[in-house]
Amino acid sequence: MFIFKCFFSFFLMKRVIVLFLFLVAGNQMFSQEQKMVKYFTGFSFQDGIYINFLDFKQNSPVPAYRFANKVSPSAYFIYEELIQLPELLLITSTGDTVAIQTDAIWGYSVNNYVYIQTNGNFSRIHQIGALSHFVGKKIVVENTYVDPTSMYWRNQTMRTQTTREEMQEYVLDFESGSIVEFDLKTIEGILKRDLELFDEFNQLNPKKKKQLKFFYLKKYNERNPIYFPIN
Repeated sequence: MFIFKCFFSFFLMKRVIVLFLFLVAGNQMFSQEQKMVKYFTGFSFQDGIYINFLDFKQNSPVPAYRFANKVSPSAYFIYEELIQLPELLLITSTGDTVAIQTDAIWGYSVNNYVYIQTNGNFSRIHQIGALSHFVGKKIVVENTYVDPTSMYWRNQTMRTQTTREEMQEYVLDFESGSIVEFDLKTIEGILKRDLELFDEFNQLNPKKKKQLKFFYLKKYNERNPIYFPIN
């Protein structure tokens, strides 16, 4: 009888320990979930430099004090000053300094505005969501063929190449981190992830699709919210 009581007490204690560990694990999972918040207009982004897309996705940019570059510490536009430099000198957790080419960083955030780099230029993201929309500069290369009038070039053509910048709409895909031009091909490809919305969009004629592509981008964002951690 004594042995049975001891066994029963041990079994009961084991159940209590397992239940306790389960509750602790559950609370940890709950607290981790609580750290994630659905994006909303006015969401507070941390100020700093995004070295890569993951820094943006985790709302964890590198703050100004982590850089050894000589800029005014009290400057209101300190991040704007940093991105004008050819390279950023990042101070690591071990105290070492690592040089990062500025044209290789993803972007930066200041005063709750997020700026993304494309083609060597930084543009503000005006619509943040599963599909983030912004307008940036695009490098256009044009080839011009000229028929020279000289006797030497009479039977040949001469090609000249010029480059120019023009404004272009872009979309940042929050799922993959890819940046693509915002056109009908892009919106149709992404809307396939939401078949109901894709079918609705496909019922429009080509002219309407072009006119309403931004409307459907916003609609997709509403139906597919994104989440950021609160650091």
